[in-house]
Parts: sequence; C-alpha cells; structure tokens
Amino acid sequence: MVSSVSLLKLPALRVLSNYLELLNKSRVARGRSRIEAGELVFYVLKISTLPTFLLLLSSYAISVHRGEFTFFYYAIPLALLLFITLPLVLELLSYSSYVKNLREDIAYFMVVDGVCPGDDLIRDLEEDSDTICSFLPALCSESSRLRLFMKFFPGTRGIREYVLRAPKPMKKLLLEYVVTRESAGFGNWIYGKFQDSLREIKVSTRNSLELKTILSLTTVVFSGLAPSLIALTALVSGQEVLYLYPITTLPAIAMAISESSVPRVLRLPSGSGRIKTVAALLPLSLTLYPVLGLKNSVAIAGLVFLSFGVVVSAELVRAYLELVSLPSQIAVLADKLPYSNKPIELVRESLGRALGKSIFTSICYYMLLKAVKGGGIDSAKIMAFKDVVEELFSLLKQSAVVRALVLATAILLPLISAYSISLAESVNSATGVLYTYCFTSSLFYSAVATLAVFGSLENTLLLGLVMIELYVLGVTP
Repeated sequence: MVSSVSLLKLPALRVLSNYLELLNKSRVARGRSRIEAGELVFYVLKISTLPTFLLLLSSYAISVHRGEFTFFYYAIPLALLLFITLPLVLELLSYSSYVKNLREDIAYFMVVDGVCPGDDLIRDLEEDSDTICSFLPALCSESSRLRLFMKFFPGTRGIREYVLRAPKPMKKLLLEYVVTRESAGFGNWIYGKFQDSLREIKVSTRNSLELKTILSLTTVVFSGLAPSLIALTALVSGQEVLYLYPITTLPAIAMAISESSVPRVLRLPSGSGRIKTVAALLPLSLTLYPVLGLKNSVAIAGLVFLSFGVVVSAELVRAYLELVSLPSQIAVLADKLPYSNKPIELVRESLGRALGKSIFTSICYYMLLKAVKGGGIDSAKIMAFKDVVEELFSLLKQSAVVRALVLATAILLPLISAYSISLAESVNSATGVLYTYCFTSSLFYSAVATLAVFGSLENTLLLGLVMIELYVLGVTP
C-alpha cells in the first residue's frame, strides 16, 4: 500500500521539475548551460539568500522600532515567496533583456551590412564576427550557435534545425533569409532590411524617449513633490499619513524598470568596475555610523560620493561632446572617402578615438570601414544613416529639459524638507519620524533622479550633493 508521504512527494517532485524546466528553458534560449537537478538547491541559495535575509532583517528592525511585530510576521511568508521565485524571475528578466538586445543587434548589423553587403548573409556574419562581437554580443553569441548547427547539418538543414531553438528575432531573420535565398532576391532583400532597420532604430528610440519623459515627469510630481506635501499634511492635521509614502514610490519603480528598455544607442558606456565601487562605498559609509554618529557619517559619505561623482561626470561630459559631433563627422567622411587615397586611415583617424564611447561610434566606424574595404562606398546610404543619427540627437536634446527638471527637484527637495521641519518645530510638533521621513525621501528621490538623468546608478554626484545638503540643513534622523 502506498504511504501518504509517497503520495505527497509526487506533486512536490512535479512542481520541482516544472520549476527547473522553466529555469533551463530561459537559460538555454540565450545560450547558457542547463542547471542539473543536483545543482538547483545551491543555485537558489546563491541567488536568494542575501535578498531574503535583508528583507527579514529590515522588517525585524522596523518592528523593533515600532514596538510590535505584526509587520515582521507578515514579512515571513513574503520572504519565503521571494526566496523561491527570485531565481525564476531573474532568469525570465535576463531572457527578456537578451531578446531585446538581440533585436537591437540585428537592426544595427543590418545597417552595417546594408552599406556594402556581400553575396550571402551567413557568410557576412562569419566574416564580420571578429568585429561585431565587441559591440553586438547577443548577435555574436547566436552567430556562434548557428555555425555550430551548420557544422553538423549540411546546407539549409543546419539553419532550419537552429531556427527551431532560436530566439524570436533571430528566427524571423533567418526564415526571411531562407525564403530570399531560394528566390534569388538577396540584393533587394538586404536593401529593404537596411531601410527597415534604420526606421526601427528611429521609431524605437523615439518611443523610448517619450515613455521616459512621461515617467520622469510623473516621478517628479509623485516621488519628488508629494512627500513634502504629505509631511505638511501630517503636520497640519496631526494625523498619521506617512504610510502613504510607499504609494508615491510606484512611479519611480516603474521608471527604474523601464530603464532596462532604453535602446543602447542612448547610453554612454561606463567602466564595468564603477558599480562595484559604488556598491563597496555604501556599506563602508555605514561602518562609520557607530564611531562618528549618523550626522557626521552622512557628511563624510556625501563628500566621498560627491568626489567620485565629479570624476564620473567629467568623463561623461567628454564622451557626450564627442558623441554629439558624430553627425557632422559622418557627413564630412561621406564627402571625402570617395576621393581619398588612404580611406582606411581616414576612417581610423576620424572615428578611432571615439571608438567604444557609444554603440553609435562603433556602428559608424565598422560601417565605413566595411564600405571602404569592400570598395563600394554608397554615400546615399551613409547620409541616410547620418539623418537618422541627427534626428535621434535632436530628440535627446529635447529630453534634456525634462532631465534638468528632475535634477533640480532632487536638489531642492532637501530645502523643502528643511522648511517642513522648521514649521513643525515652530509649533512644537517635530518628531523623529518626521526627520527620518524627510531624510529617507530625499535620498530615495536622489537615487531615482540619478537613474533618470544619467541612466545608471554609477554616477554618485547627485547623491553626494543631496547628502551634504541634508547635513548642512540638519535634516538627519
């Protein structure tokens, strides 16, 4: 007779098997190795232990501060849910990001290849693999997988076998390629893909900027101005309304999530070690608290963050100035290259110094270099790409007004918070909760504004400036 314990094991094993299958499906689809059943526990522990521990620790600290543990008891099932679902959520997000990057990479490659195409798309991918891997990593990864399939399966069978397992953007491209190859219309198809890719880059960038503008303005109102109004309402009414603050953070969270959808053409690369430096500075500043007290720790941490941010901002400005001069450089090169005796040297001299500063410079550099080496410089196509670049930079400059508003709100928020506290002190109603609330809301919004303005948390200029403001104005718990 089958025991009840054995009956319970069957559904548990089925759930575990489905969980592992979902994890591996997203990993294999982006070229990662599968997780074996024996490795699953270690993998989940590695991903989920620290976030779960921080959630429980913070909820326990809040409960101790409030003197009752209801919040902590509610946090326990949430922590368990986080522990189980976090690895799956991260894998699904990674797959979604990979597909987005692959779709962008295909559009960028079709622009590069469309200026001077060869006779076959697969051959062009193979010949350009050494150069595109530096700025189109997702496409490079899929190209390697495709070559592996074609090595074991002859002709178009290798392509068809790969398509069965390929991400959607690559599947769409190769199915079109197979049909075109069989109908002998490669030249017209590659030119059409060049035009479509230019249009896709322009439309996706415009839509992304419009979404970011709307979310940034919403964040200014709800996460920047609303906290101060909530503090004043609590002061005037004498009622506990500070619990409304989490609601005001929702637009900021939405904007942070949408940041991952911003096309890479709008981003200036930062050193890979900078975010690690920022992550190291945060706990280091916390260790000063027991020795120097919170107020002095805020001042020292603010100076460190400000100094680090000045260095990052200076590099960012230099990279941005080089980037905005790109359209004029492309126009000059399009005129000079057909008549130059040393066209390769001319391209390297003009764009080589800016290589790696942005994916735009990499696209332009390899596009022109490919055209020169192929001996077919199509000035009309180069100028069409230049027009797209100019339009994108025009949109980027227009969004700078919204970025300036977000930045100004972050700088003014500590002053507004200090005014709210002074009003509370004038009627003897200032409390530690009010100080903590104003301090926390100012720091949170400065982090959100950094993400909105610079596109990354690696630039600590604004965070350091706000911390120094809070110290000078006395807005510390």
